[in-house]
Amino acid sequence: MIKKNTRNIFKWYIILLIFTSIGYCCGIITFRYKSLPYGTLKTLCHAIKSEPVKYKKNRNIKTAVLDKHFIDPLSTYEKTILPEVLNNNDLNVQISSLLIELNDFYHAYNNIEILSSQLDGNIFRLDFKYYNLCYSSYAYFKSVRSKKKCDTAINIIPGSGLNQSSAMFYNDPNNYQSNIDDIAVQYGDVYLYVKPNEDFLAIHRNGKKIGTVSYVNFLLNKGSSYSALYIIQSIALSKYLKNKYKKLYICGLSQGGAALLISLQSKPDRALIASGFSVLFDYPYRSNHGQIIIPGYRKYYTSIKIKQIIKNTKTNFLFTYGIMEKGVYGLDAKEKLTLRFFDDMNNVKVLIHQEGHVYNESIVHKFFK
Repeated sequence: MIKKNTRNIFKWYIILLIFTSIGYCCGIITFRYKSLPYGTLKTLCHAIKSEPVKYKKNRNIKTAVLDKHFIDPLSTYEKTILPEVLNNNDLNVQISSLLIELNDFYHAYNNIEILSSQLDGNIFRLDFKYYNLCYSSYAYFKSVRSKKKCDTAINIIPGSGLNQSSAMFYNDPNNYQSNIDDIAVQYGDVYLYVKPNEDFLAIHRNGKKIGTVSYVNFLLNKGSSYSALYIIQSIALSKYLKNKYKKLYICGLSQGGAALLISLQSKPDRALIASGFSVLFDYPYRSNHGQIIIPGYRKYYTSIKIKQIIKNTKTNFLFTYGIMEKGVYGLDAKEKLTLRFFDDMNNVKVLIHQEGHVYNESIVHKFFK
């Protein structure tokens, strides 16, 4: 009887082993060639997990879409002021804070009300009101290298590129703007303007900040302009400095040629525009999201209009170009187009140097002296 039971158990063991082996082989074949019932088994496997497949997929899609906005590196010099973006609502709130009224943009200076200012270490903050909304303008501050009381302020507008203000302030050797602040500080207190979403003002997540593709068109389609925002912020800073100091100088290179638009309203004592304006801008020219984009501004600020405004101000303007430049500014320098355009103006100088798309140090020193 015992032998009979043993044989039965052994028989079932063999049968079980055979079916297990067959099942194992079928599993390998199913997985390897994804044959039936691979799809059904995969769905069943997901279904018994703690998180539903559909919910997890949607969550991953939302996160992936959000993360695609953050493509540019953060500045490593200071901590960011804005909190990290955690979701799309955070992103919408922070980008929407860049909206600004464009009506009467060309007379923005008169509609700015200065509220307060504060200096925290080397970071200057100016609060102001524009069309009943409150805004803040930020700048790196460098005190003049002199024991005498300073009566001159120098407002520097950074050119295009990522985190340019901190690169200048901290003497990044790769910075193309000749560390203009180190030259300027020999002649006055320097306010190195910081643009929104640059340096410590970055809109950020997971160690990166949003790219221009995420907000330039968005703001334009909302009836606003990123370029208009930073120009109005710079005009507000200039308005404050004009009241605080006896003299005000404004300078900018490349996209920092916005210094021209700021100067047309702020009317500083002197304005240096290095490779930031050309009469060729009356014609089609190549540009990208990093350049000035304000709906209709080139219709208003034609070269003739700019010349008329300059003629009626007491500001002394200096335009410079490098003979080694390429594109519009290189052509302008070689053919002396803007030089001839302003040739009959007493308060305008146009100088062409032998370098490229940079501040010429010798010219800059003469400008500040």
